[in-house]
Amino acid sequence: MPDAPPPVPAYAPPLPTARRRAADERLLTLGPLAQALLAGHRAVLADLGDGATDADALADLFDRTQARWLGHGDRGDATVLLDAFAVALGDLVVRHAARHGVALRWAVLVDGYGSGDEVPPLDEGTLPEGPTLAPVVLPPVVVADVAGEVVVPLLSVLEDAWGRAPEAWLADAAVRLAVTAVRLRPARAAG
Repeated sequence: MPDAPPPVPAYAPPLPTARRRAADERLLTLGPLAQALLAGHRAVLADLGDGATDADALADLFDRTQARWLGHGDRGDATVLLDAFAVALGDLVVRHAARHGVALRWAVLVDGYGSGDEVPPLDEGTLPEGPTLAPVVLPPVVVADVAGEVVVPLLSVLEDAWGRAPEAWLADAAVRLAVTAVRLRPARAAG
């Protein structure tokens, strides 16, 4: 007799998507301040997860953090947590895509409807004071292929899943995003 299929969670977030960059969008390279913001969010997770950076450990940390947040009566703003896990998700996507021979890079995605002024100046001014940079909200970061054709939105994926994601969702989302990005990248011309 075959094994019964696994139970279906009460809510399954939509499958994460990588996509082709729209014609009216542009990618900005991360400068030193944006890199520092990413490092600050990585430090938050390193503190919470005893320095673990592998997919299973980060997925477990995500599950535990989400469960604690859901179990707390006064949940408060989850922005810092979402930003930190978006960075973790991006790092996992970059690593997984590299295993398939595809280089992804961090960038800021700016849509064509604005002048770019809505993106905070990523390289000007001073760093925020304090022991970590985590309270600073991330700009609209994505990971993208080197050619800038494929983008992987991170924060929107986390926002859609937060509070409803099933166990091990983070690791699964990273694999799905990376595989989709690999499949979407333009074929190289024979030379």
